[in-house]
Amino acid sequence: MRKIGIFCFIYWLGWHASFGQEAQVIELAPVEIIPTDKILVYSNFSKKDREKNGTVRGPSGGKKIAMLSGFKNLEKSTIELEGLEFFFNYNWTEDSSGFYIQPVVVEEDGLPVGDGVDFPEKYLVTSKLRNRLFIDLSSKGICLAPQERVLLGIRFLENVNPETPNKFDITVLSGKMDDSTYLLYWDGRLPEKIYDSGKHSAGLKYSVVYKLKE
Repeated sequence: MRKIGIFCFIYWLGWHASFGQEAQVIELAPVEIIPTDKILVYSNFSKKDREKNGTVRGPSGGKKIAMLSGFKNLEKSTIELEGLEFFFNYNWTEDSSGFYIQPVVVEEDGLPVGDGVDFPEKYLVTSKLRNRLFIDLSSKGICLAPQERVLLGIRFLENVNPETPNKFDITVLSGKMDDSTYLLYWDGRLPEKIYDSGKHSAGLKYSVVYKLKE
């Protein structure tokens, strides 16, 4: 499929100046998400969706971009984001040392949500996570009013081993998507839509863990 093929040639470019300094590194651990009356989960996939393997290549050059998907609060009350879960198909036989990522949650103009949440940390992904990763947002205070929409996604930063090509195998969905997929650049440009929502769309596979705001 042409749309999925495009994912394989997206170049996630460069290093932003903020990562030129030493950033806090958080090593991700396996997390089992069990929905309860207090913890709710929205997933943008079902058994009807077609999963595809996509490859993100980079970084190289001077700029970094992130892949984002739209997310809307469909609850009748304000929600607070507790975490994001992303899925990938990384080939650990090629590089067992791991790689770094950064979560992204921004408004439609590309600005951070809430009180300037910009995720200065970088997160270490290792083989113990297998094919899914969970990023804890419970300390970030990201709240969304009913029908409020944000863009959320992930930056693939670099491999731990500098001798290994920065190639990241991710899980994407193709088919009928409820929201669009975007690219976000470091230089302040508005998010660029690369796939419209609809029955012939594509995007990241993700889940949002949240709770109702009291």
